Amino acid sequence: MNGKRLLLPALVMLLAACASAPANQAPLVWSEENGSAGGDTGPAAPPEDAPEKTGPVEKVTVEHAVIEELMKILNREQILTADLIEIDASLVPFQIAIVSVADPAYVEKMDLSSKARKTTGFRLRTRMQQPALERDFPHVRLGDGISVMAAHEIRVKLYMKVTYERPMFLRIRGTGDAVYRDVKSGSRISRDQITIYAEVVRRGDGSHKVNQRIL
Repeated sequence: MNGKRLLLPALVMLLAACASAPANQAPLVWSEENGSAGGDTGPAAPPEDAPEKTGPVEKVTVEHAVIEELMKILNREQILTADLIEIDASLVPFQIAIVSVADPAYVEKMDLSSKARKTTGFRLRTRMQQPALERDFPHVRLGDGISVMAAHEIRVKLYMKVTYERPMFLRIRGTGDAVYRDVKSGSRISRDQITIYAEVVRRGDGSHKVNQRIL
């Protein structure tokens, strides 16, 4: 099944229904220490006990062509393997693009959702001390192209809070014997840590563009 035909109409509906946030709201991103992402994902989230601010609410409208470009990234065949893989992404549009294909007989799944942090997600962990077969490994697919597999664990977190400047983002970080391969081009990267990063950001004129990089 063509991933763009399946995902694109759903993305348009999700954006119309869900992609709104207060203009003064900072992004929610995650790290092990405090539940918010640091490093290459952007600024940290405001403290959970910060006073609630009020202001006009606007919907973030992302151009159709930009969404198509983002879908091309998801549908390009890419493979990332590592000991540990962490996926951090905006809820829209990646909630409908991320699918766990791990066998529950060999991989344990745990819910990582947090109402306080406004996140949803899950963790996949192998039940085997020394996984030997592909069925033993945590395995997640994103769209029709990106496939990630970990020797020990995959953590997925989706964030409900975004900013107008970056309404959509995706970070996939593999740590420990990480190997990335682009199947079409044949390019291959091997090192201790590899990050696949894609985001939709707003230009100065209000339009949007897609940034992507491999770190």
